[in-house]
Amino acid sequence: MRPLLLGYLLDALEPEERAALEEQISRDPALGVELEKMRDALDPLVDDDEEIAAPSGLAQRTCHFVAARTQIERDASRHTGSSQWSMQDIGVAAGIFVAASMLFFPAVVTSRNNARVAQCSHNLATLGTAMGEYTSFFGGQLPPIEAEGNLARAGVYGPILVNGGYLDDATVLVCPASPLVSRISSFRVPSLDELRRATGDKLLELQRNMGGSYAYRLGYVYSGDYISPRSENRSTFPVLADAPDASNSLSEYHGCCGQNTLFEDGHVEFLKTRSCPSADGRQDDLFLNDEGLPAAGLHPADAVLGPSATAPLPALLPVGQ
Repeated sequence: MRPLLLGYLLDALEPEERAALEEQISRDPALGVELEKMRDALDPLVDDDEEIAAPSGLAQRTCHFVAARTQIERDASRHTGSSQWSMQDIGVAAGIFVAASMLFFPAVVTSRNNARVAQCSHNLATLGTAMGEYTSFFGGQLPPIEAEGNLARAGVYGPILVNGGYLDDATVLVCPASPLVSRISSFRVPSLDELRRATGDKLLELQRNMGGSYAYRLGYVYSGDYISPRSENRSTFPVLADAPDASNSLSEYHGCCGQNTLFEDGHVEFLKTRSCPSADGRQDDLFLNDEGLPAAGLHPADAVLGPSATAPLPALLPVGQ
C-alpha cells in the first residue's frame, strides 16, 4: 500500500488507480493518517528546488566497486566460511545507499515539479479554450477590463468566464504550484454583481483572488483612450501567464525558473525568462509596459500581463485602492 500512497503523492498513478485509492482512503482513516505522514516526509524535498547533478560516472564506478567487493568476499568466504558482516561490508552497503539516494531523491523532486508544470500548462490550455469560445462569440474581444470602478482589475476575466458559462471548473484558475492551492477547497469566483456591490476590505480580497494564480493581459492606451484586450489569434501575443511575484520578477511557482504562458493562438509555452518576442521583433517584457510600469501597454504591440488585483490605469484610481 505504501508504494501506492507514494505514487498518489507524486501524481504518478493512473486515473482509475487514483480514484480507487481515494475511495479506500475515505473508508479507512488509518490510510489517511499514513498518507499525511508520507506527505510530511516529502515536504522538505519540495522546498529544495535546486537539482544537484550526481558526479559524472558515479553509477558506473559504484557498480564496478560493488562487483569488485563481491569477488573479494567470495574469495574470502572460501577460506573462512563466515557469513557475518564486517565493518567493511557495512561501509560498502552505506556507500551504495548514499549513491542511490543522490540519484533517487533529486529525481523525486524533479518528477513532482515537472508534474506541477504539466498540470499548470493543462490549466492554461483549458483557459485558452474558454477564451477562444468567448472571442468567437464577441468578435475577437477578450474578456474586457473596465477603465475604472470595481471591475477595473486584471482578474475580472475569471468572473466573466465562469459567470458566462465558458468555464465549468473555477479551480482551473489555480496553478498547482502556487500558494493559492493551499486554499483551493474554499476557492470561489465572485459574480460580477457581487463585485460591483462590494466595498472596502471585502472588495480588495475579491479583486486579489478572482483571477486565481494567473496574470491577464491589461490592454493598452491609444490616443489617450484605454483599449481593452483583443485577440487576433497571434502566436507571439500572450494572454495569460503564471503571475509574477510582488516585485514583478519571474513567477515563483516553478522555482523561479520561468512561467507557463498562454498565447492568442491557444498554444502554451514555458518561458524561462520574463520576456517574449513581440510582433516588431523586440523582446517584450511580460509584466511591464515600455515605460517599465505594471500597467496597460503604451501602444497596440505593448502586451502587458497583470496579476488579479492589477489595475490597467493605476493613475486613475482613488487613493487607497
